[in-house]
Amino acid sequence: MKVSIIMPVYNCERFLADSIDSVLSQTYTDFELIIIDDGSKDDSRKIIEECTLKDQRIKAFYNENYGVSYTRNYGIEHANGEYIAFIDADDIYAQNYLEEMCKVIENENADLVCCDYEMGYKLSNWQINNGTTLNLTNQFNEKAFEHASEIGVGINIWTKLFSTEIINQYNIRFNEKLSYGEDMFFCWKMFLVSQNIIYLPKKLYFYRLSEDTAVLRYHDSLYEKYKNSYNDMMKFAKNHNLDDEYFNRYFNFSFSQRLTAIFKMELKNPSNHFFDKIKRIEMICNDNQIREGLSSLVDEQTIYKLAYKKSIYKIYLYISYQNIRTKIVRKIKSN
Repeated sequence: MKVSIIMPVYNCERFLADSIDSVLSQTYTDFELIIIDDGSKDDSRKIIEECTLKDQRIKAFYNENYGVSYTRNYGIEHANGEYIAFIDADDIYAQNYLEEMCKVIENENADLVCCDYEMGYKLSNWQINNGTTLNLTNQFNEKAFEHASEIGVGINIWTKLFSTEIINQYNIRFNEKLSYGEDMFFCWKMFLVSQNIIYLPKKLYFYRLSEDTAVLRYHDSLYEKYKNSYNDMMKFAKNHNLDDEYFNRYFNFSFSQRLTAIFKMELKNPSNHFFDKIKRIEMICNDNQIREGLSSLVDEQTIYKLAYKKSIYKIYLYISYQNIRTKIVRKIKSN
């Protein structure tokens, strides 16, 4: 078994059959599809059972609702492939996704390969495009993850093929307390310990935006959860002697880059009143790690300038505007 594809499912009946079909119709056929239903309340289980009867490459599991991170970890524990890929249950693989990715793995002797992706509300006019591979390890050395993140392919797991051996050797798993941004820490650890990382600039994955997209939902205590995850990331780097001067600088830089998402969640908090939210924003702006990172970001975006100056009320107004704008754009595009 060359590849194990892990698909967590939770209430995805609308797009699930199409997503499964995009895997089963791959031109590269040496794979297993591990589908884990995370306690769905809709007809997702029925769809999974019907698909399982049609193709023996599907391994289906049905659990209680433990969350996406637990579910992906469960998939890793049951994977038999040399490599592991992920797909969300409402997304689509290009028909040659695995063929292209495995070709790079074999030709380049890669530990990790990542491709480009298309994102939208509807699957239309998706141009896969062409491009030559780039060896991120040779070109950027320890800055490979930073560069991949800058071009938009660093922090998501579904654009990648990972070495199962490396995942298990370093016991890399998803933080089960985190339901937003959990991809980034998994990918970051894999970038740190992989010896040969290749980027394939082809759009082989379609990420579907919807009303239930994680980035649009409210996630409670996101600041504290990110803080704990970054501390775990630092511990991982120290344990493997990877916490050099560059890593420590980028660590704080990366934490500060999460501010927009953190502030948006603070304002979405239904339990806190106005002054509670203001106090939370002020506390976050005073975080020493964030302040260290902001010193490198202050000239980049408005939100970083406001946070660096601790302009608390202006941050509130700016993020409020961003949240309203996101709702309007989402409603227009989804229609």
